[in-house]
Amino acid sequence: MNFNTVETLLNKKEFIVNTFDIGDIDWQSAYTFELENVKTLIRNKNIKWGVEIGSHVGESANAIIKVIGNCTLVCVDYWDLEKQKGGGYPVPNINDVYNQFLSNIVHYNISNKIVPIHKTSKEASKYLDMKFDFCYIDADHSEDGVYNDLCNWYPKLNDNGLMCGDDWIWKTIRYESKKWNECINIESHEYDFNKIDSLNPLRKGVKRFAMENDLNIFSIQNFWWLDNK
Repeated sequence: MNFNTVETLLNKKEFIVNTFDIGDIDWQSAYTFELENVKTLIRNKNIKWGVEIGSHVGESANAIIKVIGNCTLVCVDYWDLEKQKGGGYPVPNINDVYNQFLSNIVHYNISNKIVPIHKTSKEASKYLDMKFDFCYIDADHSEDGVYNDLCNWYPKLNDNGLMCGDDWIWKTIRYESKKWNECINIESHEYDFNKIDSLNPLRKGVKRFAMENDLNIFSIQNFWWLDNK
């Protein structure tokens, strides 16, 4: 397939670069990709082509590129904050979020490595006739949303590819027995999982897909990934 990177779009003058802006609400936990265990896991996969489902204003794309290095990352998003308001999420004060995403990618100096796909997750999964070494799910956090994303994108994963995502546990969920930086391989810890799942429906979607496909779930703090049993 032929793709336009952000650099190509800029050279074609298809957008005007704004000043850098991520808005007044921070949705990205860049710290996730600073964890050494996460870096090691990702770098051991020899990733050349990655896809991110849910890119917002580019913070996570930048964090991913910093870890992987020499790869092409396809960023899938419909970049429509009005639709996201309907999902009950607070949204940042950005008027044209797609243009801001493109602009931020230029400011991050990674415009030659990012391919934006301005579609919904389902539309993009049908449109992209290719396989990926890395798939990062960070879009619709409802149970059905993450489950459907996994159904659509897992078949596009190369052998030994990494299917992963964010927000396995949220910082809003506190535990008296463990410190935040001790939440590694959380499934081995003595937490109230019914409480966690009720507060975080994303977990239910991941678990449903993993059970149906005989996969194991692993996690390091907010970062989760799937692997064969």
